[in-house]
Amino acid sequence: MTYRQRFPLTGIGVCGLGDEQQQKTAFGWVRQDFSWKFVEQKKGVYDFSAYLAIVKRYAAVGMRVCFPLVYGNPLYTGQTDETYGPVTLEAIDAYAKFCAAAVRALKGYGILWEIWNEPDDETFWKPVPSNVCYALLVQKAASAMRGASSTEWIAFGAISNLLNRKAFLDPILAAPTIWKNCDAISIHGYRFTEPETLLADLKNLPLPAVITEWGYSPSWAAQLPSKLSWDEQHADLTVRSIKAWRLAGIQLGFIFNWMGDEFGMRKANGAPTLALAKVQELVAA
Repeated sequence: MTYRQRFPLTGIGVCGLGDEQQQKTAFGWVRQDFSWKFVEQKKGVYDFSAYLAIVKRYAAVGMRVCFPLVYGNPLYTGQTDETYGPVTLEAIDAYAKFCAAAVRALKGYGILWEIWNEPDDETFWKPVPSNVCYALLVQKAASAMRGASSTEWIAFGAISNLLNRKAFLDPILAAPTIWKNCDAISIHGYRFTEPETLLADLKNLPLPAVITEWGYSPSWAAQLPSKLSWDEQHADLTVRSIKAWRLAGIQLGFIFNWMGDEFGMRKANGAPTLALAKVQELVAA
C-alpha cells in the first residue's frame, strides 16, 4: 500500500481543536492554523514541537490534521499584524522555506497542507489581496514542499467564498505551471443560499477540490426562510452541506466550527448542538 492509499483525501472534518475523544464521534479530521510567526521567531530557526504534538494527539485516536500554513511573519513583512501577506521576494522565499521545513518535520502522518487561508479577503491578506503575489507564493511554496516530500498532500486556494473565484482564483487556475506541485484546490463553501447551489460553482476545476471551511450562521437565517428553529435549521443545513459536496464529487470537507461561536457544533458552554448529533448519525449510517 502506498502512502496516499494509506492516507486518502476522504472524510468529514471539523475546524478547531477540541476534545479529540468527542470530536472523533463525528469527524475523522481536524483543521487548525499553523502559525509561521509562532514557529519562526528567529530567522531560519524553527520550532515545530507544538504542532507535532497536535498531530500525534489526533493520530492516537485515528484522526488526521489539515494545517493551513498561515500567516505573515514580522521578521519578513515588517508588520506586527500577521495578516499582512508576504509581498516582497525575500518574504515569499522565507515563507516557502518555512513551508518546506514544516513538511520535513511532520511528514508521514497524512496531513493536508494548505498554502495560506482566504488570501482573497483583506481580513487575512492586508493591506489589499493580490492574486499575483499569491500565485508566486503558491508556486514557490509548493515547489519547496514537494522538494521536501514527494507524497505529502498539498492544497492551494482556500478562497473565502466562490463569489471571488472568477476574479481571484481563475487567473491562477489558468496557469498550470503555478500549481503543478499541488494536489487539490481548497475552497470555502460559505454562502447565503441553499447548500445545493455549491454544485454550479465548481465547474471546470483542473484539480480535485476539498472544502476546508463551510458553515452557516444564525445571522444569515433571515436570507434562508424556514419554519424550523435555528438549532433545527443549523442541523439541516450542516447535513445538506455534506451531502452537497459529496454530490459534487468532493471526497473531503470540513465543517466550521467545533465550538464557541455561532457556527459551532458545540455551544459556548460546551453543550452539543443538534447539528453535531445529525453529523454523528450521518457518519454512523
